Amino acid sequence: NYGQDLKIKLGSQIHHFKLNVEQSTYRRIVKLEGKKIYSIELIPPQPTSPKQSGMSSDTRKLGVGLISLSIEN
Repeated sequence: NYGQDLKIKLGSQIHHFKLNVEQSTYRRIVKLEGKKIYSIELIPPQPTSPKQSGMSSDTRKLGVGLISLSIEN
């Protein structure tokens, strides 16, 4: 999924990040305008299973690896 847009859905808002090949830190200031957010959804452009890649028998569709996720107020 490198070089493609990762969609991040915060409630009803959708934000886009272009994924780099190397480990990167992405930051985005989001104005919630008083709305409460109960979910964060990462939507990779082309999720693929390790089985499809010939790496293992794991059939889960994966597309983004997170080392950490932080939310600041």
